[in-house]
Amino acid sequence: MQPTYSQEAETYRQKIQAFLGEHLPDNWTGLGALDQQARHRFVEEWRTLLAENRLLAVSWPEEYGGAGLSEIERMVLAEVFAKPGGPRETKTTVALSLWAETQLFNAEAKNRNATFYRE
Repeated sequence: MQPTYSQEAETYRQKIQAFLGEHLPDNWTGLGALDQQARHRFVEEWRTLLAENRLLAVSWPEEYGGAGLSEIERMVLAEVFAKPGGPRETKTTVALSLWAETQLFNAEAKNRNATFYRE
């Protein structure tokens, strides 16, 4: 099965591919090709770069500092990053997502409770 995407999603795909083309070394073959020190340095710099470009907390709402990407945009982003040698940080991403969901849930619950007690 070959999924098809809207023109808007394909435009977003091109944007992400251009981002990777601009920021990854020409000879990039993945984190596994780096020694431990170079890998650590790359990961630190990459996280900073992703955060600066709003690509670290992509599912978070914009009002909480995230990118507020749609499900389709997140899927396209994951596909582009999953290409062979694409930089992925599963542990960081999963931990950040779990932490964020907890924080957002707590913020919304506080907001609901505050509204309930004011009425």
